[in-house]
Amino acid sequence: MKKFYTLIAIAFANFSNAQTVDFESVTLAPNSAYDGSDLSGTPNSDTTAYDSTFVFSGLVMTNQWNSQYGYFSDGWAFSNKTDDTTPSLPGAYNSYAGGGANGSDNYAIAYISPGKEIQLENNATATFGSISVTNNNYAAYSMLNGDNVAKKFGGVTGDDEDWFLLDIIGYDAAGNSVDTIKFYLADYRFNDNAQDYIIKDWTSIDLTSFGEINKIRFEQSSSDNGNFGMNTPSYLAIDNINFGFTSVKEVNTNNLSVYPNPASSILSFSTVIDSGTLYIYSLSGQKVVEREISSSLSSINVSELSTGVYTLLLNQNGNISTTRLIKQ
Repeated sequence: MKKFYTLIAIAFANFSNAQTVDFESVTLAPNSAYDGSDLSGTPNSDTTAYDSTFVFSGLVMTNQWNSQYGYFSDGWAFSNKTDDTTPSLPGAYNSYAGGGANGSDNYAIAYISPGKEIQLENNATATFGSISVTNNNYAAYSMLNGDNVAKKFGGVTGDDEDWFLLDIIGYDAAGNSVDTIKFYLADYRFNDNAQDYIIKDWTSIDLTSFGEINKIRFEQSSSDNGNFGMNTPSYLAIDNINFGFTSVKEVNTNNLSVYPNPASSILSFSTVIDSGTLYIYSLSGQKVVEREISSSLSSINVSELSTGVYTLLLNQNGNISTTRLIKQ
């Protein structure tokens, strides 16, 4: 089973400082990817899907594995694969650049259709500086050679004016879109076919026009469409998300008191709690518990948690308190 040791920094970072999420804190075996297929997420009511939530320095990224049909069905996967030659679906977790941006190991992959999001926790806002993007192998080789669904970009003569477009949309804390940045992952519309291209190298995209936002959404469109929508495989690789928080409600680090700690089963609260939401995160940044609590609740049962170290985060109307828990 793959294990994650992503350092969670929801309430521990200096939010005024710029930082970069580069996914290097995700621990992967060599030449592998995490896609949720280990069923480490939370099953839905009929166990047809397993959902996971990962938090990187306050950026929330979700993952869903469809256990009924056995495929990565939503959200984000994480990869360190370097093979840039594997085509078709087996290359879905490979960056076409062959590894991460700027020589790093890890990067994230999304199946974009109909759209994928990265959101800040606790309704915080941030200014984003840039993000690195590239194609993955599945999309790149489909456009380069065609496949059993999608056409070869440019057609037989190379003169077809094909294109593959990425829209990056910023949203403010109220959910309103503030700007859309357009970036062509492939463009075959030039008069000179020698200028036609499919993006292979990592490209840094400037996001500063968004201003203060709470969420980024990624959408894709293509010149190649059929009866069921876009034929071009809707995949994307990202890395190096640069941002700095501009607003976040009060954070009281280590101001949440619980006992016993270490705990094996019943965990009690010393802190007076009116109402709020309690989250428990593994050291990977994966949310393992989310529970609404009130003043009538003085303890919770943590016996189902695996042995290890966890972060407890209590959100009371935007006021955040945290502490660490050792589960025996």
